Amino acid sequence: SATDMSGALRRLRISGPGWRTLLTIGGVFDAESPTFAPGSMAGTIVAHSPVRYDVISEDCVDAYTPPSYAPDLFGFWCEAAERLAKAR
Repeated sequence: SATDMSGALRRLRISGPGWRTLLTIGGVFDAESPTFAPGSMAGTIVAHSPVRYDVISEDCVDAYTPPSYAPDLFGFWCEAAERLAKAR
């Protein structure tokens, strides 16, 4: 889901058992690290745009990105999730 948080950021919520794997596609950090747990945040670049991740729970993470980039990032992750589902 996507929620406009302000004029500066848009929140994209990713939930489900495969969210860590999804973040490894296009991200430049170790989403599988056990230290990347609830209460942790990380920053990365995905397709030349900044993204901040906030781990909400074991099966949920919020991604914060500029509003102008949110639709593209959301589409990117939807397509990546479909590819991952087909590969199972």
